[in-house]
Amino acid sequence: MERLGQQALRRCREHDPQNCANTMQAYGVPVVGGSPVIDASSKRATEVISEFACQSLANTGWSLTNSSATGQELLSSVEVQVGSLISRFDSSDHSEKELLEFSMGLLGFFWAFAFLEVSCALHSRGRALLAEIGQILDRSLHRRRVARAGVARQQVAAGSLEARQRPHLLT
Repeated sequence: MERLGQQALRRCREHDPQNCANTMQAYGVPVVGGSPVIDASSKRATEVISEFACQSLANTGWSLTNSSATGQELLSSVEVQVGSLISRFDSSDHSEKELLEFSMGLLGFFWAFAFLEVSCALHSRGRALLAEIGQILDRSLHRRRVARAGVARQQVAAGSLEARQRPHLLT
């Protein structure tokens, strides 16, 4: 673990958001106290927090729940960035897959903050956005079911029409 830590420390300055989140998650699990890798990753994450996608923010928050190295500066930066993502997010501009991914990231973020028992001013805005996304996904699912049922009815109707027109084919 020490050799891995040395490699992570050497490369930490180059980490992109996903690398920061993944390193913190990997090192957050076994850590009981502060760690140079967690400290360096936390510092780097704070520097590039504006580039983090929702899932990386959730992973970073989750990593902090597994260690006692919960830097308040990083938690505050994560909360500000999630607030920015929520404010800019337009659910009508995204595919179902993107909506699901964003929702899972938001849920991960809120879970991490609840687990840490950290107050978060974003709960009501986050709940409202998750409800909106849920309604969009529900309507989409309903449309697909109706479309499938319509196709099935057309196939049955076409089959019965053919049977009436060509009864000799049924025997």
